[in-house]
Amino acid sequence: MDETIALPRGYRLAGEPRSEQKAAPAADFEGSLQQVGNKLVLKQKLALKKRIYRAADWEGFRAAVNAYKSFADYLIVKL
Repeated sequence: MDETIALPRGYRLAGEPRSEQKAAPAADFEGSLQQVGNKLVLKQKLALKKRIYRAADWEGFRAAVNAYKSFADYLIVKL
């Protein structure tokens, strides 16, 4: 998912720009959030690599999915 959001005047990214990557045989995640001028740029890519997962895949799968979900918990803008 790639999204660009135009921010109203006076609004800015609440925290520091964020970038995260997780790579495992079961799943990968790449995500970034940054402000470029008055625009907020969010990029997320979650790749689930298997149709059937074994117990040994759980740690990598869970890390990638949790990293993806953590971007939804991030306070994005403030005045």
